[in-house]
Formats: sequence, structure tokens, C-alpha cells
Amino acid sequence: MQINNKIIEKVINVFAVLVMVVVVVFTMARLFFGVDLSDEAYSVAETYMVSKGALPFVNNWSQMPGWTLLLAPFVKLYTIFAGGTDGIFLFFRFLSFFVNGLTAFIVAHLFRNHVKNKILLSLITIIYVGSTGWDYVSAFRGDRLALDLLAVGVALIIVFFADAKYSMKYLFASGILLALSVLSYPTFLIEYLFFVIAIFVLCYKRKIGYKGLLFFLCGSALTAVMVILYLSIRGGFTNIFSGLHYIMKDVTYFQLENQGIVKLPPYIKTIVSQILRILRLSILSFAVLFFFSVFLYFVMHRKEFVRYDTDSIYIRKIKIAVDKETEYFTVKRKHIKQLLLLSVIAGICLYHIKLLLIYKMEDHTYISLYAMSAETLAVLFIWPFIKSEKRFCKYLMGLIWFPTFIWVIITGVGTYADMISRHPLFKNASFLLGLFVYFAVKDVFAGSPKVEDSDGEGVPVLRIGYVLLSKGIPIAVMMIISFTYLFNAYSYVYRDESIWRLNTVVKSGPYKGMRTTLVRANGLIELDKKIDEFIGKEDYVLAMDNDPFIYLMSEGHICTPCTWDMALYSYHFDQPDLYYDYFKVTNTEPTKIVYFNYGRDEIMSIDVAYQFNSYVREKYDLIYENRDLFEWNYVGRDLACELLIFERK
Repeated sequence: MQINNKIIEKVINVFAVLVMVVVVVFTMARLFFGVDLSDEAYSVAETYMVSKGALPFVNNWSQMPGWTLLLAPFVKLYTIFAGGTDGIFLFFRFLSFFVNGLTAFIVAHLFRNHVKNKILLSLITIIYVGSTGWDYVSAFRGDRLALDLLAVGVALIIVFFADAKYSMKYLFASGILLALSVLSYPTFLIEYLFFVIAIFVLCYKRKIGYKGLLFFLCGSALTAVMVILYLSIRGGFTNIFSGLHYIMKDVTYFQLENQGIVKLPPYIKTIVSQILRILRLSILSFAVLFFFSVFLYFVMHRKEFVRYDTDSIYIRKIKIAVDKETEYFTVKRKHIKQLLLLSVIAGICLYHIKLLLIYKMEDHTYISLYAMSAETLAVLFIWPFIKSEKRFCKYLMGLIWFPTFIWVIITGVGTYADMISRHPLFKNASFLLGLFVYFAVKDVFAGSPKVEDSDGEGVPVLRIGYVLLSKGIPIAVMMIISFTYLFNAYSYVYRDESIWRLNTVVKSGPYKGMRTTLVRANGLIELDKKIDEFIGKEDYVLAMDNDPFIYLMSEGHICTPCTWDMALYSYHFDQPDLYYDYFKVTNTEPTKIVYFNYGRDEIMSIDVAYQFNSYVREKYDLIYENRDLFEWNYVGRDLACELLIFERK
């Protein structure tokens, strides 16, 4: 009886589609859960402020103001059709989801010549879709948007050189996208310079001249000119440079204490420990698989050892039969290589499962943060098994893996944050694991011969096994990775309660449509009402102390250099020049100043002897004060929310 391989492949494809549907559906469903008043609120409010007319580098000053230019048009359209900011957080999350999905589609399309199975390729790129799975902050931030731009931009470079498709439009488009990634996250300039050098070297090696590099630089230059021209027309050319001056002079973010290179040794220790854990699990898997294979053979054939030859690595068996013929069972090097590959893949998968067991009762952000780096490191273990796509994978390693890993380390050393928190930036490099597993399994298990059944008919049993392995293993790996991130998303809600306690839908305001606790939902609505009661459309609003969501609740004009408090009173800086310079540049001062404390800071800056408070008390009157507006649970502490509103005299 002939077994149809196409049926096997269809079954595998159906299973792959099922995995993708589960990931997409559960990722979309997760978008509705959890409200955040800090990082996510900053992302949305900052973009909203630009959509209302603020200009990055001109009068919008943060440590990375450019990325909002790319998303502001979408927010502008939303507020026009929605008639305001109600539900804007949910919209922003779906915008994030859409852009991640678009990135996955484009990357899959560009690499379609290397993975013929479109369904499997789509599953491999699904890592770009699970925005709430790998990243605990659902909405965009500058670095997250830059990652998607970088993914497509680098893929275009790889297609140009690896596939020898010397169409200059690829490099021109790549230049545009990589320039936009630098605009979104300025530290990406490090990687951009790396790509300029890489393109220069590759053009020389391919003997195609430097026309490709010229087109790449022209794409970037065109982007830079268009951005500068837009900002110049709207805000004046000289104001761009004066704005950059104020950013570097006033934004205290650049003055945060940073341990620098001191952070590197413990980080390397963490990376080495991850490698050792994966290796231990892989060795254990090899032992289990090897002894299981030997046991299975003896059960099926019931033969005994005669001798073991280390040169050819085979085990000779003697079959006792009437004709006294000798039968040979060979354990080739290829079989050992297959066991090694399966063991490494098993070790990687087991490591993900171990992460779930380790952190299931703790801060689950570490699940995604460690998983990202583990997948990036695991690429090194899979690479040696690849043959047919070795050239293509060299480009992937040289243009994605290497610069990403180095850049994460440089960024971690160069900024105040710890290096583990930079692990979401591994997304593009960890994506390679799915591709490399597919290539490796396809090569290592290729060339399986046919065997015959008892009726003498050719039954491609080993061929069927090859189909199952070459398609099934990559699907299983991506399924475990994706489900790990989904578990992370559903077991941990960033700065909110556990997901099963988020049983109340916010009925109005910018958080409309999102699910949180009853106390939080009612509290947000109450705060929204108070803001509407005391702040009108004609007011110019300044929200102090890291309260960006206040701008989304108010219909007044936004009067701030940044929706996040770049003066950083949270870190006890006392440098109010950021505000004074902004008032001078815009020739505007706020008519209402709002202070709200939900527990992020121990005390509001107005209650401390900061210099800016003299300005507030001299020119403003306190018109509303409530030190117990409602209760808010912040990082496990139930705190009374405080609200103060000042009005200009």
C-alpha cells in the first residue's frame, strides 16, 4: 500500500495553521487586558502630542523624540473619527499589533526563496506578531518601532546580496527604512554605520562597484532631507538646532548615573549560565535519545552485539536464519549527527519549559527576557548543522545576529538601565532560530532511502519520516517558543493585577474598552471626570511627575516639552531649566498645572523643596486638592491617589 506524502504534508500544514491561529487570536485577545499609567501612557501621549502639533527636536524634547512622527498621522486620524481620545490606548495596541504583523508578512515574502513552504515560513515569522508575548509593554515605544523598521531594512540588504538580485531599489528602500530606524531610536546609529561598512565591503567582494552603497546612502539622505524639510517648514530650521541644544542641555535623562562597563562581567556570567543550561539539557536529551534508539532497535530486531568498530562507527549484527546469512546494521556518522541535532533542539525547547517552571510564581517578565537571549544564543548551536543554505545563513549571521548582539551589549553599557531589560532588542536575532532549525533539519535528515514492505511494494517509510521531521520539528520549536511568550503574556500583566482579576471593562476615557479591576476602572473614570471638570478646551495644561495619561484625559492644549517628566524629579534632580526654556521657546505658559500621584513616586514633587515649586506657588493658586481620590495598587502596594490642580493667577 502506497502512503501519500502529500497527505502527511497537508496534515502538518493544517497543524501549523492551527498554531498560528492560536497565537494570533490569543495575542489579539490579550490586547484588551491591563492598564498602565507609565511607559505605555508615555508612548501614546507623546504620539498624541505630536499629532496635535508639537514638533520633535523643535519643541518636543525627550531622549528620543523622532519616532512619534511616524505614528502621529494614525493617531490624528483616530481622534478625528473617534471624536476625541476615548479608546485611544486600545487603538494604539492594535496599531502595534498591525505593524508587527505587517513586518512578519514582509520578512516572509522577502525570504520566500529559501523556505518554500509558505505556511511554515509564516509560522517562523510569527514571532513578530506576538507583541504582548515577548514585550510586556503592549504599545509602541521608539525602540520597538525601530526594530520592525530594522528587520525589513536588513532583510532587503540580505536579499540583494545573498540572492544576487542586484536591483538597486532594494538598497534604496533599505536606506530609507534604516534611516527611519535611527530617527525612531538614535542609538541605532551604531548599527547603521555597521551596515554602511558591510555594504561597502560586500560591493567590493561581489565586484559590482559601489553603486549599491550610493543608492543606500541616497535613500537615507532623502529620508533625512524630508524629515528636516518638514520640521523646518513647520518650526524653522534654526529652531531644530536650538531644540537639539535644549535636549542635550536640559533633559536630565542623559545625566542618570550609569555603571557602564561594570555591568558587563555579571551580564557575561548570565549569558554563560544560559549557554551551560542549554548544553546540559542537550546532553541529557542526547543520552535519552541514544539509549532509546538502541533499545528500540533491539526490541524490533532482537539481535545481539558482535563488535563495535570505532573507525566506521557501525555496529555489526548477526541474524540467525536458515541460510546463515549475515545482516549488517550500520550506525553512520550521519545518524550521530541527527541525534546531536535533535538533542540540541530538545535542549532549547526544554530550556523554555524550564523558564516557565522557574518563573511561574515570580515576575514573569523574565520569561520573555531570558527566552529572547536564549534563542539568540541557540542560533550558534544550530548553525554548524546547516549545509544547503550555508551562504544565506552567513548573511543572516553577519547582518542580523552579530550586530544585534553587539548592539544590545553596547546599549546596555551605554545607558542607565540594566542589560537584561534590553533583551527585547534581541527580537530580530531570535527570529533566526526558527529559520536555522528549518534549514538544519532539512539538511541533516535529507536523502532518506525507500524501504520495502512485506508485499514487496515500495513504501517510502523513511521518506515519510523525513517529511515529518523536516516540517514537524520547526513547527514544534516555533510552537513552544510562541506558547512560552503567550504564557508570559497571560501570567504577567505589566503594573496591573493578575489577568483573572481584570474583570471590569473601562466604560469611558482614553482607557475605554480595556479590562482591569473594578477599583481601577472606577478610579480612572473618576479621575477623567475631575480633569474634565477643572480643565477646559481653552486651557494650556502641564502635567507634572510622570503623568502622561493626564494629557489624554484633558481637552486642553498640551503645554509641555515632553509628556514624561524629563526633569526627572523621581530621581531627585532639581533642574527646572527644561520647563523655563520651553516656556521661552514657545512663548507660552500653562494655565493649569496638574499633579497626580498613584504610587510610582513616594511623594509628589510639589511637596518637596524643589526650585520649580517656587514658580508654581508664585504664579498659581491651588483650586483642587484631594489626597485620597481613590485607591490604586501599584507593584503590590495599595496606595491612596493624590490629585492637585493649580490655576494661573
